[in-house]
Amino acid sequence: MVCQNHGVYLPAFINTLIHSMFFDSLFLLRLVISFLVASVFIGITTLLAERFGSKIGGLITNLPSNILISLLFIAIINGEAYVVNAIPTIPLGLAIDVVFLFVLIITMRYNFTLAIILSLLTWFLASWLVIKIDYTNLIVNSMVFIVVAISTFILLEKHFNIRSVSKSDKKYTIAQIVVRGMAGGFVVATVIVLSRVFESYIIGVLSTFPAVILTTMVILKINQSTQFAQATGKILIISISNILVYGCGVYFLYPVAGVAWGTLLSFFAAFIWIWALFPLMRRVR
Repeated sequence: MVCQNHGVYLPAFINTLIHSMFFDSLFLLRLVISFLVASVFIGITTLLAERFGSKIGGLITNLPSNILISLLFIAIINGEAYVVNAIPTIPLGLAIDVVFLFVLIITMRYNFTLAIILSLLTWFLASWLVIKIDYTNLIVNSMVFIVVAISTFILLEKHFNIRSVSKSDKKYTIAQIVVRGMAGGFVVATVIVLSRVFESYIIGVLSTFPAVILTTMVILKINQSTQFAQATGKILIISISNILVYGCGVYFLYPVAGVAWGTLLSFFAAFIWIWALFPLMRRVR
């Protein structure tokens, strides 16, 4: 395909990316807004985690943020149907996030840099396999996530003996808040751009890329301790389920309630789910 704007031969998807990012002013404006909204939203929630300890902090930190803004802007740009078709693979993406966290938690006590490398390699390999399989049954994929999440949580709780840690008086630095917010904003913007060229089931997986989770773990490791980061990560494995609740809400509500109400009601459902998990987390060691 000839790229008219540059006079060279380029694959169709590259041509689409170039045109979207440099020649579609409305798309570019929405992209910038999505990046800023995600960065601010995630930056604010970052302040909550270490204030409430590893149990409650792990729950609050994982409220829908980047995926909420990603799906919202993708719906605005590509339409509700595209988002609904992307939802069935999100549970598999969340299952991969759980495995990513599990690898990171059990290896970070030895060498943190190596732990990050291994966990990211695990994520990319698992994502590649899921995309190749292309299985889009929402119920089955949700069951896969539930089994993976419960199994890894039990292993961390019983076998690896990851204990909860009390809240800390240490504060995030401005730089750490900005880094975490920008990491989420970057993922949101990237997913929105890729939604212009890839099929929806691929975006369902890519939208769960754990940039916010990784930056959370890195900041907690630096600001607190390995033990605090591990303990928060263990809770994140359970609290990731709220993203599944949010995704299912979008799946059923976007077609009948529209984007605005579908987003608000789905976020409310995820919040209620997080609230319902509080009593369970109090019983965790």
